Amino acid sequence: LGILLLERCTGPKSSIRDPWTWMLMVLVLFARPVGILFVAPCLLHLLRREQLVGGGAIAMAALGLLCVLFLLPMDMETVVEPILRGEVMYGISRWELPTMDEPPRTLIGAHWALIQEVGPYEWSRLFAQKAFHCFVLTRPYYSATHNMVLLLHYAVYPFAVLAILRRTEPAVRSALLVLLLHVAVIAMTYTEWNSRFMTPLWPVLLLLGATGGQWIVHRSRMAGSIT
Repeated sequence: LGILLLERCTGPKSSIRDPWTWMLMVLVLFARPVGILFVAPCLLHLLRREQLVGGGAIAMAALGLLCVLFLLPMDMETVVEPILRGEVMYGISRWELPTMDEPPRTLIGAHWALIQEVGPYEWSRLFAQKAFHCFVLTRPYYSATHNMVLLLHYAVYPFAVLAILRRTEPAVRSALLVLLLHVAVIAMTYTEWNSRFMTPLWPVLLLLGATGGQWIVHRSRMAGSIT
């Protein structure tokens, strides 16, 4: 549904007045807890296309969405406590849960408590590790065959990076914003043992990878015609 929404919102005939687009947004919004991370970039793109908002408003809205997530009350057992235990992967703690008179209930409270406990450097390192590990698919507890199959997926990454660096189509910008928002949320919480948080992002990565491959084919044809 998320990719269908991206396609509908970035296509040549996309319009903010299309009722089917709005219906799809509602479906995606409630289809999974992070549906807003698909809907918000698509809605901002349509508003930008209709010249109802400026270019800077998209970045500001994305930051605003993350700020809202920081302030929302979170479940202690599944969100706050894993952050305080320094879990890069859920269920694998780095240290014991610190004793607190009033445990934090929000993401910003949990991260502030973590900074006070381990310091800014260790906190930054944990943040970077979570962001990095959300793209790591192989696991030591998977079979060799399973990991070999997963290694093939890494071929998509360089093409996706190429699309981000070389292409400026609306679909690429919207897909990149969806990707960055998801990675930011994972970095603020944790990754899963089975990489399930990457499941909604793989269609986005495949979209970017295909766009990067298309750019290579286009440049090769141009070079061939010149020679």
